[in-house]
Amino acid sequence: MEFVGRAKSATLYGQYLILFDDDFVEIRNAMNGRMKQVIAGKDIKLLDDGGGGNHAPASTSGGLGGGINGLGLQGFGATQRTVKLCMQHPEYEKSHVVVELVENERQKGLES
Repeated sequence: MEFVGRAKSATLYGQYLILFDDDFVEIRNAMNGRMKQVIAGKDIKLLDDGGGGNHAPASTSGGLGGGINGLGLQGFGATQRTVKLCMQHPEYEKSHVVVELVENERQKGLES
């Protein structure tokens, strides 16, 4: 499988391989390598690998271990971690947005 850019980090989340560069994210089918989606951005950083094992394990003590538990949110009914990333806001240079990747319900079961 060829990555379009140079991956800075990666995670395996369910049936997807998600590759992170500074300017875009590639989401691929992990079994056959087919491209599913590209997300363009600027100054992209992986915040939470969704439990795929790329980052240090989340701390359950509310520390800065990473992941949703590392943010001290374990008491809010979050049962399954998801992939989260941060990127520069497209309109405001000194602002960032946090993006949570969730699988589109209509796409479940339609993977080839």
